[in-house]
Amino acid sequence: MNTKAYVILFSLFLAACGGGNTESEVEKVDTTPVDVNVTVVDPGADEPEAPEVPSYETHSTNVSGVWSGIVDGAPVIVTIFQATPDSAESPVQALTGSVALIGVLFDVTGTKEGDAWSVSGASAAAILSTDQTLSSAGDSSGTLSLTIGAPDNTGTVDLSLTKV
Repeated sequence: MNTKAYVILFSLFLAACGGGNTESEVEKVDTTPVDVNVTVVDPGADEPEAPEVPSYETHSTNVSGVWSGIVDGAPVIVTIFQATPDSAESPVQALTGSVALIGVLFDVTGTKEGDAWSVSGASAAAILSTDQTLSSAGDSSGTLSLTIGAPDNTGTVDLSLTKV
């Protein structure tokens, strides 16, 4: 719409509202064209792509299975069951299972979040826990803690596990 038409419509609007200029005053308004910068967008052109959001990734979507390792020459067998595979919508997953260490079987529970997973449990005489971080779908490393008797009798050792 050109400037003169705009001024006339605006004046008519003001007059209808009870104010504004008279018709003769409208003619005295400066109607010199004004430069306006307009950006034209081609609706058929592709829109710029939004930057990609990194996806939620882990080395394993499910740590269920049997894992084995060695602690001070003694075999450690960790059996894990993860009922629900991990996903970006629900990255913390519950774990259940058992750990066999030096002939003692510990029932364990824990969680997996991303590449980190941990389980713990107790027998009549000891408390065991392991904190692990996946380095691949079949390899994990971390620590194993064992408390025998009094809480001040705790030992922690490095433990690497391989999925069998």
